[in-house]
Amino acid sequence: MKSQIIAAALAAAFALNVGAQRRGPMMEAVATVTNVDPLTNTVWVRTPKGETPVLVPPEVDVKDIRVGTRYRVRYSEPVAVALARGAQPSAGAGATAVVEPAPGGGAQGLKLERISGVVEAIDPASRRIAVRTLDGRSVALALAQDAIVAAPIKPGDAVTVSYRQAIATRMVSTPQPEIDPAPRQ
Repeated sequence: MKSQIIAAALAAAFALNVGAQRRGPMMEAVATVTNVDPLTNTVWVRTPKGETPVLVPPEVDVKDIRVGTRYRVRYSEPVAVALARGAQPSAGAGATAVVEPAPGGGAQGLKLERISGVVEAIDPASRRIAVRTLDGRSVALALAQDAIVAAPIKPGDAVTVSYRQAIATRMVSTPQPEIDPAPRQ
């Protein structure tokens, strides 16, 4: 029953937020690949702000990406659309992706996914949350203006977070050192 309520809340969050805050600010950084998931066409990249899952653009073959390589990546910052108390080990399974043609060529899209872990920090002023996932990653997310929060959340709480991540619009292999991701000008 509890999982049905959470699933309904997540579906409502996705439906309500599609037009409200489709994606976070565009970021561009040189990042190191820490994990590759060819089944979901997703790579995890490490930046100074933490690890970020990025949906690989259609023109890049995920089979050619190796852990430890560096890429200059242009992507949207992840945006949390729903937070629920309690970590669910199955979070992350069954992500939903929508890919559309981008103006001027290429592609753009959104991915709705869930992660579980423990809240490391919450900054109400900047509307950001950091979560240490069950596998030890530190993921930083912006909070959508109309994010659904099932109960008051504080650092140390176990949570399941539903977030929206836009696909990378550019991903180019590079030997450059990592830099702090900054909003694209």
